[in-house]
Amino acid sequence: MTATTTFRPTPIPNTNYGLADNGYVYNLRTKKRLKRVWIANGWRTNCTRMDGTSFWFRHNDLSSATRSEALSASLSREDTLPVTGWPKYATTRYGAIWCVASGSRGRGAGGPFLVSEFLHRGNPHVNLSDKYGKRRCVSVKKIAQATWGEEACV
Repeated sequence: MTATTTFRPTPIPNTNYGLADNGYVYNLRTKKRLKRVWIANGWRTNCTRMDGTSFWFRHNDLSSATRSEALSASLSREDTLPVTGWPKYATTRYGAIWCVASGSRGRGAGGPFLVSEFLHRGNPHVNLSDKYGKRRCVSVKKIAQATWGEEACV
C-alpha cells in the first residue's frame, strides 16, 4: 500500500475484516493483510466473527458472507409451502424440495438449498432428515401431493 492509495476495503459482515480491491482480506483495526489459501477452486481466508467463532471466507464473492439473504430472496419468489411432518423443508407445487433450515457447516450452510433427488425404483426420491437427525428416503410425488393436494404438478 502506498501513501497515495486510500484504504477502503469492503467490510465483511459480523467481523472486523474487509475485502480489498486487490483480493486480499485485511484486519480493519490494524490494516494488516491476512494469509489467503486456495481451497476448492477459490481463495479463502480464515476469519473470526464477533462472537469468536471462525469460518473460511470465500474471496471470489463477497456475498458468500450474506448468502442466506440472497437465497432467501430467491426462495421468496418461489411459491412454496412447508412440508407436513418435516419442519426443515419446503416444497413447490412442481416437486422442488428446499431445505430451509440448514446448519452452520457442510453443503448449503448458511441458507436454503435445493435437496438433491435420485431415482429409487424408477421414481424420484429425496433423503430428508427429521428434527432428531434421522434420515428417510421419501418420494417427491408423495411429498408434493401431501403438501399441495390437487394443485401438485408432479
